Amino acid sequence: RSLDRFVKTSTGIRFYKGLDILIFALACMPKEKRLPLYVIGVGDGNETQIETNKGVIPLRYINLAYLTGVDIRFLGGIDDDEKFAWIKKAKLSVMPDISQSIVSMFCIESIYCGVPCITVDLPVSRDRYGDLPIYVQEIYNTKAWADKIEEVLGDIDRHTKEAKEKKKWII
Repeated sequence: RSLDRFVKTSTGIRFYKGLDILIFALACMPKEKRLPLYVIGVGDGNETQIETNKGVIPLRYINLAYLTGVDIRFLGGIDDDEKFAWIKKAKLSVMPDISQSIVSMFCIESIYCGVPCITVDLPVSRDRYGDLPIYVQEIYNTKAWADKIEEVLGDIDRHTKEAKEKKKWII
């Protein structure tokens, strides 16, 4: 397992997936503590985007990455086998999905793979995930996200062990 990356995923890169929150959170962290961010998914056609060899990527996220100096690598729309291979290589997963009504299965998928996952503390998240992920209380506070990422990375062995133990509940 690589210890130098983490993954954020979605089936589509939509505004409510919170990628901008995560980019700004990483920008709040000291450069030496930042990990490269790998993003799974493609744009949904609802905003200005550019065509890449990985699929369409919303231009605003490329601009944010450039302006903040955050290292982002877009993986595009990949199949489940490839997605799980990337998750298993990750040190940490983050899903800052701010939707009040739907959430993806990404947190459960990450924890099933033994990778700690940070997400928003919303009723819909609690309903789907229970106590599996690590929650951020202040969902729009990028410093709170940065602090939570640093906290988890600071004790990653414990959080990874806990994620692996939670696999039994998922099964």
